Amino acid sequence: MEVIVGSYNQVVFGFNFVKKSADEKEIWLFEPRFTDQGHAGSVKTVAVGARYLASGSTDETIRLFDLKKHIELGVLVQQNGSITKLEFAGTSHLLSASEDGTICVWKSKSWECEKVLKGHKGAVSCISIHPTGRLALSVSKDKTIKTWNLLTGRAVYTTSIKEVGEIVKWSPSGKSYIIVSGMKAKHFTITSIDDVSEYSTLKYILAVEFLTDNIAVIAGEDSEIVIYDFNKKVVLQRFEAHKVRTKAISVIHHPDEINEHMLFTVASDGNLKAWTVNKDDLEEAPTLISSIDIPGRPTCMTVKAPIVKPAVKTTEATEATIADDETPVDEEEDSEEIITEVKMKEKPKKKKKNVKQTTPSPSSQKVKKKKKNNEAEDG
Repeated sequence: MEVIVGSYNQVVFGFNFVKKSADEKEIWLFEPRFTDQGHAGSVKTVAVGARYLASGSTDETIRLFDLKKHIELGVLVQQNGSITKLEFAGTSHLLSASEDGTICVWKSKSWECEKVLKGHKGAVSCISIHPTGRLALSVSKDKTIKTWNLLTGRAVYTTSIKEVGEIVKWSPSGKSYIIVSGMKAKHFTITSIDDVSEYSTLKYILAVEFLTDNIAVIAGEDSEIVIYDFNKKVVLQRFEAHKVRTKAISVIHHPDEINEHMLFTVASDGNLKAWTVNKDDLEEAPTLISSIDIPGRPTCMTVKAPIVKPAVKTTEATEATIADDETPVDEEEDSEEIITEVKMKEKPKKKKKNVKQTTPSPSSQKVKKKKKNNEAEDG
């Protein structure tokens, strides 16, 4: 599996997370794989979809990589603000949220901007794609949450909230979601607008990940990470992962143990850790299995997990909230096309700092790409 970390220092770090034998024991290690220093601003978001890696920055660009071939694919330029969140919809599309209030829908492989979702009156803080790939949620500084139909590119619901939403996250089944505002994390179900459970703390929440539909890992300015049950409204576990604030977390199924999760945490001081979490007893303290220190100040993280069949059956989301149409999903192909730059519109050139690269970045080739930009307005 691969762990990708973006940093305030404009660098994207890539690691292989592997199991090896040492002294007749099996241990997990972070093995540095690559670094990329192509952004001219701090990296705010990273995302992995199948073989592709995307990173978004305050320089208003998205950089693309092919993790299978170990090459750079190019740069996407469309939005007029910092890229705040990237998320892949299966293998077919990439969504990018921006401070300019828009969400772009990019077609994988061709990397053309198929739709621009408009409607927010403020910067889009975060987006989350429903497990079906048909819907997406977005939160903004305009204090609204929008539900988007990704098949039509239109907002189907807009709900006003009292606070600015900073994080939004669908649960594994798509039957519930979490919105984070400052020091509060609210859990909503799609069956009832009044079915809300809230977790609050004295310090800002910076990251949240679901373990089950009702249980989540919550981290932030506090040195302790919390595992909280929104259904029972109780803290199941508190543990100190880092000495400083935790900037990002990621949860995957353990590739070898069906009764365990793997939890990855990264702190603002550059400390990256991996833990195992017992699925059957979430009150049991997580076990630290590996740690490494990264230079710079991490800001975001994503994990490309190996393909593993979960031990628990996946429950389909409530049909009443989802359109009947099928979402087209492209099968992954071994395309030979390499794109070095896709400029969707003319933008002023930015001065980039000359940064000496410590380790080789993925190689790239230049192939010109025609511009294409079809916008879908919010109805």
